[in-house]
Amino acid sequence: MSDSQIQEISVGERLAGKWQIPVFIIATGVLTAVALNIQSPDRKVGVETHLEHIAAYNEAGMYVAADKLAERILSWEDLPKATRGELHKHKAWAAFGAAERIADESDEVFGKVVKEYLVSIDLGAVLSADDYRRLAKCYEGLKQFELACKSYGMAAEIAPPPALADRRRVIELSEYPLRVSATEIDKLLEEFIADAQDSLDDLIWALSRRVDSLSKSKGWEDARRLLDTYKGKFAETDLEPEYSFLISLTLWGGGQYDEAERQLRDLLNRTTVSDSVFPKAGWLLGKVVMSDGQAQRPEEAVALFRDVISSRANPSYVTASRVSLAEALAELQRYEDSLKSYEDAIEDLDRISGDHLVNPEVVRTSLAVVSETCRRSGKLRFALEFMKLAVSLIEAKDLETYTKFIIRQSDLQAMVAREIVETAKTESVGELTQIPTEARVLFDQAGENYVKAAWMNTLNERRSADAMWSAAGLFDEGGNHERAIDVLKAFVRDRSDAEIIPRVLLRLGRSLQAEGRYGEAIEAFQQNISSFPRSPHASASLIPLAECFMAIGEEGEKEAEAALTSITKDSEIFTPEAPEYRDAMFLLGDLYTRQGEYEKAIPVLDEVLQKYVTDPRYPKAKFLLAGAYMKSAKAIKEEMLQPEYVGESKRLEAEFKSRLVTAISIFGELTKYLEQQDELTLGKLDRLYLQDSRLYEGACLFELGRYEDALVLYERAAWIYKDSPVALGAYVQVINCYIFLGREEEAEAALRRAQYLVETIAEDKFQGEGRLESREGWRSYFDWVAEILVSGEPRRIDTGLNQ
Repeated sequence: MSDSQIQEISVGERLAGKWQIPVFIIATGVLTAVALNIQSPDRKVGVETHLEHIAAYNEAGMYVAADKLAERILSWEDLPKATRGELHKHKAWAAFGAAERIADESDEVFGKVVKEYLVSIDLGAVLSADDYRRLAKCYEGLKQFELACKSYGMAAEIAPPPALADRRRVIELSEYPLRVSATEIDKLLEEFIADAQDSLDDLIWALSRRVDSLSKSKGWEDARRLLDTYKGKFAETDLEPEYSFLISLTLWGGGQYDEAERQLRDLLNRTTVSDSVFPKAGWLLGKVVMSDGQAQRPEEAVALFRDVISSRANPSYVTASRVSLAEALAELQRYEDSLKSYEDAIEDLDRISGDHLVNPEVVRTSLAVVSETCRRSGKLRFALEFMKLAVSLIEAKDLETYTKFIIRQSDLQAMVAREIVETAKTESVGELTQIPTEARVLFDQAGENYVKAAWMNTLNERRSADAMWSAAGLFDEGGNHERAIDVLKAFVRDRSDAEIIPRVLLRLGRSLQAEGRYGEAIEAFQQNISSFPRSPHASASLIPLAECFMAIGEEGEKEAEAALTSITKDSEIFTPEAPEYRDAMFLLGDLYTRQGEYEKAIPVLDEVLQKYVTDPRYPKAKFLLAGAYMKSAKAIKEEMLQPEYVGESKRLEAEFKSRLVTAISIFGELTKYLEQQDELTLGKLDRLYLQDSRLYEGACLFELGRYEDALVLYERAAWIYKDSPVALGAYVQVINCYIFLGREEEAEAALRRAQYLVETIAEDKFQGEGRLESREGWRSYFDWVAEILVSGEPRRIDTGLNQ
């Protein structure tokens, strides 16, 4: 008999006819061979005989012996190709059987079996239906579902018709996870139903699948007509309850909730927990009471789903009930319990791999819906936790879905972080000086998720760029400017030709600026302006560029002015209504004031105050303008003392007084403007502007010799700031006013009040150890003032403070 003829004879036929070798003899031979560690088989015995022994060992479950014998024969030289193919096929069978016996479902075992079968096929071996089933199961274990489906299909072709078990698995895999088109699956189901007329178990299975398929297109009436066709087949059989369940399912789907509920309760009443239909009916009844077109009854649904779970019956319906229970608990706002139920369902998924009723996609969709419901109702923390679970159910290779969900998770992390920041602002006294740690962690996590999304989508430039941009923004928002800088620099380096680069350079510069790395920030802004002069993001770089030049001090002031005037004077783009123009005007006023260029500062600040009354920087601009008039008056006074200006003394004196009067007016307006607001809500800088405006208005009055008016302001300031050393400075001026008014006794009384305050002001209000910064410094200072007053030679007293 030729090798090809031997291949065509099944092992069973060989054992049944003249090829039969008694199993007892084989078993004895196996034990002997194992005991002798399977000595080298004799080549005098035909290869066919050895193949029969190997097949018999496998059929007897002697997998180790079969594998060793096959391996020894494979070491022979000059074996025919077909024989080698048969030997590798038996090695695959042996490896599969050995692993199945000890429940070893590792990728290593599955891979080994697949490899042996593929080698055997390449060598021309013909696989049996059982071989294809083993191969299919290994492909399933390796999650290579398409190959698994094809292998089951091959088994169905080889096995005697109708091969329902193999065809059933093909349909199951086609539904999930392969997601074959509904049309193709419907065709397979219709063929299956036609061939399953004599197998009621298979028929009810196929009908349930067909009903499920029709439900996806809302074809509940068609589903009911299909079931009615087979009503007689299941009457008075053990499968009648399963059939009744399907009828109830179509009633529920068709909106006949009351009838569905009645039938399901009847079904549960005539079945027990051990009946296969019990978990199905319990699950569906729970779904009915949760969505019966009336007020939902989540408490009742919870009880029904728990009953199904407690039954520990059909794993698919138990897991589906865990998901439905989680939804019902979320409806009751029992979010912690809902999360736990989802976690239990996810843990179950590995045990029901490939199930159409409940699978990772079904659970993920449910989680996403609950997460969104929580988000809309303001339950952001729970929305985030539900979304995290949803993301855990996505394989990274599913790029589109993973990107979509990871971005949802990132957005929720950022929303929770912002909520934490807002809560901290509300609870803090004054301005929030630091982002809470939890918020920073969440911003960082959100940023890293966007980075992951960016690199996963490198082939989609637009999506990748947007994700990287969002990542940098989140890092910045959380105060992690260093990470934002790293991300942006990497983007500029690796995607220098991307359309978004001007926008990236602008953010990079701002992040560097926030970190005080002004030199690097200037480089980024200048690169943007020079490389992309027509980009709006390059134009937007001018303001932060000027801010950076101002931050590095005098050496950068010229460049800062050039950047700002390119907006206010030389630009064809920016109008006074443009935000950049407004920013430039405020910064120019600040810059000129800082430089002592009061003649330049005054017209700029005047324009600012006329055009931008509602701007939050209005108090600062008004304070700077008043200060410019006051300091320019001081400069004029110094000019009056110079010999070369003797001839212009009257004009200069008039201008000197005029500017002080203007400064008094503006300081007064600012004080009134800020006093009209709730001082507790004022920012730190606005409170400082209010304090200094009160003092400087008094200083200008004093300079004009209007001591009575100045006295009123200084005494009011001393009272307002009585808990702060600021009051002590005000008292110095109160004493001065009394001295210049010739009221020495009142000056002495004011001194005693000041000395009392020195002792009562809290220690933490003093700034340090220097002169007039510590309690001891002020104490010594007022002792010195007392000596002057006692000397009988009153004169203006100077604190040495720069007012």
